[in-house]
Amino acid sequence: MSASIRVTAEDIEYRAAPYGLIAVIPKGTAVVEVRNLPAANGTRWWALQWAGMKDSEEAWLRNYGFLLEDREVKACKEPVH
Repeated sequence: MSASIRVTAEDIEYRAAPYGLIAVIPKGTAVVEVRNLPAANGTRWWALQWAGMKDSEEAWLRNYGFLLEDREVKACKEPVH
């Protein structure tokens, strides 16, 4: 049985108050489990860099990260992005 990774299940409109829409994270973007924040209800994930990121999206990734909930990811054999 081959190991699976986790990816975004759908395109995700990532918003943060008060800024509004920060990025649209594409379906199939690889994620890693959050291990550097206090535990929450369910597993949370950090989205990784994806192809075609804008400079503003890369800056947000470096400075804050894209924090996702467990319901937004799924198992997959390999990432699309």
